[in-house]
Amino acid sequence: MSAQTPTGTETPSIATETSLEANVCAKPGCNKPANKVCAACNPPKTHYCSAKCQKNDFKIHKMTCVGTQKVNCFLIRATAANGGKEDVDHIEQYHLRSHGNYYAERDELKSRLGWRMAVEAGQFYSHDPNIKQWHYVVYHTNVRGKKVPINQIATRCLGKTIRGDVAVIRSAPADGLYKIPEEFSRRELLAAAEHYKTHNASQINSNHARREMCGMMGLPPGYLDGVPHIHIQL
Repeated sequence: MSAQTPTGTETPSIATETSLEANVCAKPGCNKPANKVCAACNPPKTHYCSAKCQKNDFKIHKMTCVGTQKVNCFLIRATAANGGKEDVDHIEQYHLRSHGNYYAERDELKSRLGWRMAVEAGQFYSHDPNIKQWHYVVYHTNVRGKKVPINQIATRCLGKTIRGDVAVIRSAPADGLYKIPEEFSRRELLAAAEHYKTHNASQINSNHARREMCGMMGLPPGYLDGVPHIHIQL
């Protein structure tokens, strides 16, 4: 996956699939055996013989690939509906009608998802370090108990154990200086989740939170370096 901010022309990552089924490359004119898939697709995934064929086919494939379609909210399921184990299997589109109104967002999640409460679990950031205008906010119902499955993606990105399903939206720092793109694609969310596999969530999130706090307080960048931990509650 490119380290740049995903755009409408960026090709999603490609993954190798282990399967006994015989598949052929989806690129028109190429009938080679294919054991690679578009990582952002919903099952049944689109197959390719190589990353080159995937890239050449992307102008057509992006019109139907769920991973490129943008909405203002995604659900990350603790247990994938299709029984899959990959990150992509756990992420579902979800349109939040009340996006932008903190209290209305929580009420809508409670009503539509049947949650007994909806509280902010924390926030995490884009895989692109140049993005300073927004972050991801995670809502959950704050369920506890070993019988409730751990949400592996949310736990990884927030750096603490989160159980059950969560909802993810984009938000901006409370200083109101930025107008952010509210809608985002599943592949953008997948890129962030992949980034947190190899980077420490607590360190990333604290560094970003310090920077946002400096902006909100009119302090020079880096002024709060050394502060053990900052969490900005929206």
